[in-house]
Amino acid sequence: MQIDLLLLDVDGVLVRYQRAQRVLQLLARVHEVGLVHCDIKPQNVLISWDMSNVKIADFGLVNAAGAEWMDTQVRSTVINQDEEDTLIDDGSGTGSRSRAIMGTFAFMSPEQKKGQPADARSDLYAVGLMVFRMLTGLESPGMKRPSELGLGLNMGWDAWLIKTLEENPADRFTAAA
Repeated sequence: MQIDLLLLDVDGVLVRYQRAQRVLQLLARVHEVGLVHCDIKPQNVLISWDMSNVKIADFGLVNAAGAEWMDTQVRSTVINQDEEDTLIDDGSGTGSRSRAIMGTFAFMSPEQKKGQPADARSDLYAVGLMVFRMLTGLESPGMKRPSELGLGLNMGWDAWLIKTLEENPADRFTAAA
């Protein structure tokens, strides 16, 4: 998935574009080895002080395709007493990976919020939310396209964000690369 360089039209957007592009490159590598992060959010994207390095952190919720250890480890590894926004609850008390809600609610994809399995498209949804927030300073897209918010953003961002933030995972980008 590429963010077109032609979309860069206001001061500061280039830096935000470069950060988002690096996150997508890193996610592509993660997804290529069969992993899904499941908790992409600004706090898990580390940027060096000079802005030259971007890294993805906190793989505590990572969903490894076919990883059996997740079924028994999930309750002991993902609960962080200091971060109330990280959720893990399926109501059964069994820690079932297939039905547990895991991640930071504000950046969860719709399927994660419903307790359905997450895949690469779920991570990309979270990146879409982060990019929307970086570009606009707003928390959620609402009913207006980014270019309609009076911020001088190119209309090209609209199509990318709409596809990234589709409700149905089948309608989203399938890969970060």
